[in-house]
Amino acid sequence: MTDAFRNDRSSIQPPHDSGAAAVDRSAQRVFPASCTQERLWFLDRFEPGSSAYNMTRALRLTGPLDVQALRQSVDALVQRHEALRTVFVEEAGQPKQVVQESLRQPLAILDLSDQPAPQRDAQAETFLQREQRRTFDLSRGPLLRVHLLKLADHDHILMLCMHHIIADGWSMAIVSDELRQLYDSHAAGRTPALPPLPIQFVDFAQWERERLDRGELDEQIAQWKQMLAGAPALLDLPLDRPRPASETHRGRRLRFEVSAELTDALRRFARGERATLYMALLSVFEILLYR
Repeated sequence: MTDAFRNDRSSIQPPHDSGAAAVDRSAQRVFPASCTQERLWFLDRFEPGSSAYNMTRALRLTGPLDVQALRQSVDALVQRHEALRTVFVEEAGQPKQVVQESLRQPLAILDLSDQPAPQRDAQAETFLQREQRRTFDLSRGPLLRVHLLKLADHDHILMLCMHHIIADGWSMAIVSDELRQLYDSHAAGRTPALPPLPIQFVDFAQWERERLDRGELDEQIAQWKQMLAGAPALLDLPLDRPRPASETHRGRRLRFEVSAELTDALRRFARGERATLYMALLSVFEILLYR
């Protein structure tokens, strides 16, 4: 097992009491998209060629690596999760999910091990950035790309890139954890023992659409419309540069460190308010926007 997989263990589990039930796959091959997927599909049609909703995770793998076991693990992961085999078609102006029965996900390998260290690292960084920006075709798929960069015999980078329409941050943690478990089994010659999934994402989307058709969410929608009545259509923040006429997605990240003492104080404050650290920090940010 590689150190990266060992360090990426996650106890996150998906919610299990949504009310969704498995739909009959034998009588149905095209499924409704969820509300979130419909939004992302619209944005993809509205701004074709955008990579704004690409999601990536790069794992540093150190130690001996069984590439064949990794290939088997990726294929098993794709077969386990229908979302990773899903493409989207248009019917009557609306997106629909089509789950492919099987899909062999290629594992693209880039060998940089013969390069000097500085040049090798620069090429790896350039490749990862380029793949992050490469777009997906929602109608053709696959909507997952897997790349393995070999830096040395015992040093690799595994990059997973998928479109947000089939995954989110929670999903990425689950994918990483299950890929680790599958790799452990295949590398040891064992049959993977992951428990079967009671439902897939298309089951949730079907349940969500049925609730909408029954009008169960109308009351909540009406409540939010009342609460947001009169709210400005555009949040005019005091920025240091004028807002562009259209979105560009050209942004930057500012990284900084918070001292251990301040972090401990924030954690104590959050616990005192029965909130998570994230909730406390988000509240501080919202107070800043308010002021």
